[in-house]
Amino acid sequence: MKILHLIIPLILAATAINASAAPANDNFANSQTISAGLTTTNMTDASVEAGERSTTSGKTVWYTYTATSDSIITLDSTGTVFDDHFIDVFMGNSINNLIYIDGKSTGSTTPFSFSFKAKAGSIYRICAGDKSTNLWGGTNMKLTLFTTAFNHAGPLYSNQTPTDGFITNDRFDSRTTLAGNSLTVINYMSDSSVEAGEPDTSTGRTAWYSWTATSDSVITIDSTGTKFDDHFVSVYMGTSINNLIGVDRDSSGSTSPFSFSFKSKAGTTYQICAGDVTSNLWGGPLLQLTLTTAPFTYSGTLYGPVVPTAPTPKNDSFYTPQVLAGNLLTVIGSAASATTEPGEQLYERTLWHSWKTTANKLVSINVPEGSSGGFAVYTGSTLQTAVQVEPRSDSTSLSFKFNAVAGTTYKLVIGSTFSQHQFTLLATDPPV
Repeated sequence: MKILHLIIPLILAATAINASAAPANDNFANSQTISAGLTTTNMTDASVEAGERSTTSGKTVWYTYTATSDSIITLDSTGTVFDDHFIDVFMGNSINNLIYIDGKSTGSTTPFSFSFKAKAGSIYRICAGDKSTNLWGGTNMKLTLFTTAFNHAGPLYSNQTPTDGFITNDRFDSRTTLAGNSLTVINYMSDSSVEAGEPDTSTGRTAWYSWTATSDSVITIDSTGTKFDDHFVSVYMGTSINNLIGVDRDSSGSTSPFSFSFKSKAGTTYQICAGDVTSNLWGGPLLQLTLTTAPFTYSGTLYGPVVPTAPTPKNDSFYTPQVLAGNLLTVIGSAASATTEPGEQLYERTLWHSWKTTANKLVSINVPEGSSGGFAVYTGSTLQTAVQVEPRSDSTSLSFKFNAVAGTTYKLVIGSTFSQHQFTLLATDPPV
């Protein structure tokens, strides 16, 4: 009996030792907080908890890292010797709402490293381990974290902590509001999707942003830094996903970056959609955009794009022109979502404007090269009875004059296969 009493405590003690052998950071909730440098963890008794995204049958441990500055973070596995080791990086507050940032793995004992970009204060969840339970070659997971400065333009906007397993600006109604005349966006698109009604893609991955021009400016968007193929950026106006009109767009069939520019009137709000037209994200999940502005020099009063009430501009029709006033003015707009109504003769996309003078004037119209495929002036109250004042020119660089009669309303139509257009009107006293 005494022997039995001695054996039972020994068994219980051995059980207690085995039960506590798992790494302290075996589960997400007990992630180990780390900083720059080397971290070593014995994986012998590590396990996988329910809900893990990296593996369902291997051995994993968890770390937490908070970026102390806008930085490029590099994770390196040098020193890890077991086969099938991996490192994955996520954001999120629970194992069930993580969004994938980046990661890498090896099918051998070969070490690897990879880098991702981070905004100061962002919290990253790092899962590392073996995708199998074998730990062939060794038992220690060695993870080294390096940081270097991430130099960017203006404020940095980045992924925010998800609430449902998706990026927070995955949908139009939860788009990220951007501010400033020079800024950079980084977003990891692996957990993005497409909602019903999106105009760019029905099968890819998208993120949404909103930006309002604070001055009359030329806006440039550049995709340098984006990793994945088939990325695009589209700019719209509108207040819901069902009434957007296109302003401008560019895309790449590879990982090559691109940039494009459009002109804006102060106070105009633009909705920006960016992402992958497919769901593959070949090359990596990182989307990076840089938005910069430059002054827009123009003549007289500036008339900007007309906010839509439908998926086409308000001045898409002869009967709903944009009303212009003054003897010196500049008009900018977008024909990307414009149409041609029955009876029109000027190209496939047209926008209409009206102008009237209280005194006889000599009117000069100038359309810069590349901003239009045609321009014409009409008088009349219906499209069917309208009389053309100046013969239409098909030149891409238009400049012509006509004599305007006091009290007469003139309809000015610009047609284009281009997204943006511009023209200037100068009215002077006619020669004696």
